[in-house]
Amino acid sequence: MLFGATPDGVAARSEHLWRTLLSRMEIMLCPLLLSLALAQEPAAPRPERPLLEAALEVALWLDRVAVEVPGGLGWPADPARSRVPGWTLYAGSPGVVLFDLELAEATQDRRWFERAEAGANGLVGWWQASREGAQPGLYTGAAGVAWTLLEADASLGGTPYRETADEILDTLSARATGEGDARSLTPVTDVIAGDAGIGFVLLDTAARFGRPQDLALAQAIGHSLVARGTATKWGTDWPMSPGYERRMPNFSHGTAGVATFLALLAAATEEPAFLAAAVSGAEHVMGVTRAAADGQHVPHHLPGGEELFYLGWCHGPPGTARLFRALHAATGEDKYLAFEAVLASTLHQIGLPQGRTDGYWNNVGPCCGSAGVAQFLVERHVAGPSEVDLALARALTADLLARGLRDEHGLRWEHAEHRARPELLSIQTGWMQGAAGIGHWLLTLDALDNDREARISLPDDRPLLSGRR
Repeated sequence: MLFGATPDGVAARSEHLWRTLLSRMEIMLCPLLLSLALAQEPAAPRPERPLLEAALEVALWLDRVAVEVPGGLGWPADPARSRVPGWTLYAGSPGVVLFDLELAEATQDRRWFERAEAGANGLVGWWQASREGAQPGLYTGAAGVAWTLLEADASLGGTPYRETADEILDTLSARATGEGDARSLTPVTDVIAGDAGIGFVLLDTAARFGRPQDLALAQAIGHSLVARGTATKWGTDWPMSPGYERRMPNFSHGTAGVATFLALLAAATEEPAFLAAAVSGAEHVMGVTRAAADGQHVPHHLPGGEELFYLGWCHGPPGTARLFRALHAATGEDKYLAFEAVLASTLHQIGLPQGRTDGYWNNVGPCCGSAGVAQFLVERHVAGPSEVDLALARALTADLLARGLRDEHGLRWEHAEHRARPELLSIQTGWMQGAAGIGHWLLTLDALDNDREARISLPDDRPLLSGRR
């Protein structure tokens, strides 16, 4: 017997001791259990920015494929095929610099400012090594590099980029040839590599970067382009280059691009000849447009391409509509805005992103694919607003994200650059066909969703911005 107690007393005492012990354990454990429960509750929700998160994944991949160059960094256009950096705005390093500048603005993370600075340093080194043989174009040469460096200088400050950009633009000006008031930098007329694209740069540098002399060169280029137009039964058409028989009415290589530059030049100079030429170009584009069951189609080329129509920036509504937005801004005539709406309606009638045409293939980039289409639709929404355009832009963006390659190396896209070569797939870095341009589109839509204005807009984007209602 314990302490002389009876068996019944022992049992009762034991039960009491256990109850007391359990009660004390409960008192001791309750705060611990409560703290554990609180720790398992979700934290206060942060505002979700999935588009920004995706852009950061793009930046992760671009970091992995960067290569060291004298003074900084460069990016191969297609890292799987070559480690040699590309130096054009269309493909390679300049587009990555612009993407990093936009990402730095969106995040205010010093890392991306430093990345943009390293890339801009690489562009300075490229010019120093290549100035004699550099091509002049916006998307294919020195004009695009100069403009990128000016944007870098505006964002980063205290850099050598303005000096190099001024040198590039002054060098291009010195190379211009011609007679009278007409001068040209290249026999090519178009936006990608030719005088129209260079003209977009000159208008922007004159207006935004304190280079009034560039407006004079833009005027001289405008006079040259007016002289190079050819009359058609509808209006005026521009060949991409002398002797090139295929005529392309759309933006990247054809009449719509040249006429858009002339429309903006007319607004900047108030010269009637430039506006008359732009109007005549628009009349030609409207004249060759063909009615179809799913909308109005501007053909890819003539002759022989009457039944081939594209949907992207290069040869479709997102690029070609810029002419009509610019003419509405210049003239106030509603017929131009109405035709822009006709072009946009085709994108809805076809049923994107599931709908497909020969001119909308396995491509999600700004030039030929989904990113460029979505940008156009969002600009229409900003100008409108137009909820149907915004909804389609979001659907295209969701489809674009679903098509990405996402792993521990980051986010990028494998697609076909050329409609005629669907088997030729690549994963590119640059603006028009690669991760930088697609990533910038994601940041642009993120900016809209978060009441932030996107920092970077390319020189040929100006008609969309100036034409906002």
